[in-house]
Amino acid sequence: MRINITAKPYAKTASVEETGPQTYTVAIDAPAQDGRANLRLIEIMAEHLHVPKAAIRIVRGQTSRHKALDIFA
Repeated sequence: MRINITAKPYAKTASVEETGPQTYTVAIDAPAQDGRANLRLIEIMAEHLHVPKAAIRIVRGQTSRHKALDIFA
């Protein structure tokens, strides 16, 4: 399954908001430096979707706020 994410790094708390079918806005409580926000995004989405972190891969948007994630569950 592929989902689209709008990431908001530097948030005070992590949260996930579903904005449409397979589209989410994710507040990430990590800075967008050295890939830390991407790692935290994977942790947040794994917890939200109840899948292991290894089942999530960023396929588009490594350095962008607009990302596509593949979920292998």
